[in-house]
Amino acid sequence: MTKIKWKEVLTDTAYLLLGGILYGAAYNMFLIPGNVYVGGASGIATALYNAGLVHLPIGTMIIIINIPLMLIFTYFYGIRASIKSILGMLISSLAIDITDIIGIFPPGVNAPEENGFLCAVLGAVILGASLGILFSRGYTTGGTDIVGFILKVKYPHFSPSKLIFACDCAIIAFAAVLDTITASISSEVDRYTASRVPVVRSPAPNRFEAAAENPHEGTAPRSPPARGPILSAARTALIIFLPAPRSISPMTR
Repeated sequence: MTKIKWKEVLTDTAYLLLGGILYGAAYNMFLIPGNVYVGGASGIATALYNAGLVHLPIGTMIIIINIPLMLIFTYFYGIRASIKSILGMLISSLAIDITDIIGIFPPGVNAPEENGFLCAVLGAVILGASLGILFSRGYTTGGTDIVGFILKVKYPHFSPSKLIFACDCAIIAFAAVLDTITASISSEVDRYTASRVPVVRSPAPNRFEAAAENPHEGTAPRSPPARGPILSAARTALIIFLPAPRSISPMTR
């Protein structure tokens, strides 16, 4: 019978909880409010959430996206190699929703949608620290981490880091296109709705009253600030520079 190493178990648990809390802080304080996409299952979930196509919490969507990936990963690598990936994915995803419900991590900057670059930088720092803590104990957050190892079975000559980087780039491109499409549709709907609203005209005031009430009349209307996805490379950089866990190898069948 294998003796349980309680010190190692407690250390793993502490790292898992700390990494999960930082993961939730990065998303709720900076990445979600600032409309920042970072790839992976979380990038897909954030893009769908911001586009209004899915009305589930982001953490819940991450879990749903990861379920089939975890099943495939377990098939190829076995349950023992999958345990920490499953735990890391569940804790980090639930941390996003739970900390959002509790409200302990409000937006970290004023007007986050207008300060997307600042949100990307600060969110990347906290997210990088979170992933570094999780990876150091063999945990992953699912998503493209798992896809990279699954594709490694079919394409053994490619490194997982390159496969993960390619998947993240594709997801960020998808998020950018989706964000542009939904913004264009919303703009056209607003334009059409405004054109159909009847205008009730009151007796025209004199030109001095009109100038006081409408100081911008006669000038082109101001367009809202552009909201495009800002790329955060902390996650992919960590995956590239941190070595893959040596214990993970496909099962012989």
